[in-house]
Amino acid sequence: MHAPLLPAHIDARRAVFVLLLAPEFFLPLRRYAAAYHQGQEAIAAAEVLQPLTAGSGAIRAAAIAPRSAWTRPAPSVQLEGVTVRFAGRTRPALRDVELYLPPRRVLGVAGASGSGKSTLLRVAGGWLVPTEGVTWLDGRSTADGHRALLIGQQPYLFAGTVAQTLALGQPDLSPQQMWAAIESAQLGPVLRRLPDGLDTILGERGWGLSGGEAQRLAIARAFLSSATLLIVDEPTAHLDRDTEQSLLEPLERLLRGRTALIASHSAQVLAISDHVVELEDGTIHG
Repeated sequence: MHAPLLPAHIDARRAVFVLLLAPEFFLPLRRYAAAYHQGQEAIAAAEVLQPLTAGSGAIRAAAIAPRSAWTRPAPSVQLEGVTVRFAGRTRPALRDVELYLPPRRVLGVAGASGSGKSTLLRVAGGWLVPTEGVTWLDGRSTADGHRALLIGQQPYLFAGTVAQTLALGQPDLSPQQMWAAIESAQLGPVLRRLPDGLDTILGERGWGLSGGEAQRLAIARAFLSSATLLIVDEPTAHLDRDTEQSLLEPLERLLRGRTALIASHSAQVLAISDHVVELEDGTIHG
């Protein structure tokens, strides 16, 4: 069937060109649809949470807090007899873990996939209550609400400008502070190439940046936080060797003077640590 205004025949070269253009042509519509669905999910989540927070004040941000909330010095971290069991699994994810990390020290956590590294980080960061045992931060149980700042293998970056991403939870930040953090994360050359600098609009999860650039932006955001306990989970897992190498110096600078746990399969990343332990079947060695 012949469609009006369209040629009856198109050669292979033009057909390939049209196919290549089609995704870009419809990209704004796809991004709008994704943003709409995410907005609807957020509204639904807020409706579920509203009864839980009624009469108790505003919800407190746990993983990302304003600078004024992080005034304490770098804490020590201690796990005493920590065991974690998940429903439906016969083996515990962690088994009778004993661990002490002094303030302002960086602990590397090595181990094969499934050895319990991420579970250990979640317990140490205060996001997971162990089945048995207790986690202490400077002698206070994590049940008191203290939380770490997380840098994950795929940092979550919201849709918006670069400045809005950096100032998340800290609306009083100045452009000078943002640029200082950007330079510390060695992201300056990239930002200066972007069309609108700090006002450049990024898509959800940092769309428009490469994996390494998105990770640098997350590191820059962490530089702007006065959080003194950092949890770093496989920060270079999806990056090539050259990109990983370029992230080591800003990551090491970020961790300096803070207490941190960093899990990785990379020997180069673990070399940033003051000490490395090995996890095997939920048990610490070394």
